[in-house]
Amino acid sequence: MRAADGTIVECFEWASRDVIEAAHSHPQVQSMWERFGGCCDDGTLAELPNASDMFAEFEHVGLY
Repeated sequence: MRAADGTIVECFEWASRDVIEAAHSHPQVQSMWERFGGCCDDGTLAELPNASDMFAEFEHVGLY
């Protein structure tokens, strides 16, 4: 999605808290996160200008 300020937002969900914890020690996930770190900044939803709107709208930029 794209926020009002042009920020691209990736949205995903985890299967469980255990899976989140396991990702932090999985070598392939760590490699992927390292590559993301070279071109992305991590932030919070609250930092986006339109996230505080009652019905926050984001532009769809997906491939489908």
